[in-house]
Amino acid sequence: MIDINHQNKEYGKVALKKFLEFFNYKYPKGKLYTSVEIDNELVINLYKNQGFKKKEYFEYTMGKITYKEFRMIKEEW
Repeated sequence: MIDINHQNKEYGKVALKKFLEFFNYKYPKGKLYTSVEIDNELVINLYKNQGFKKKEYFEYTMGKITYKEFRMIKEEW
């Protein structure tokens, strides 16, 4: 997550790319999963642009809030 005061400066994109480089170096044949809220198109597109694909939809409740998310996976490097 990027602080609201520092969004739209491509920090998230750079951080994700650096993490993916590290992950691929450490686990070259590994699969990587993440999740994102279903209405967060900006982040969904960020993940898609880095090779993630939507895998499944799921919901969970914490307290009185129900969250709706997509699980996404990156299998190809």
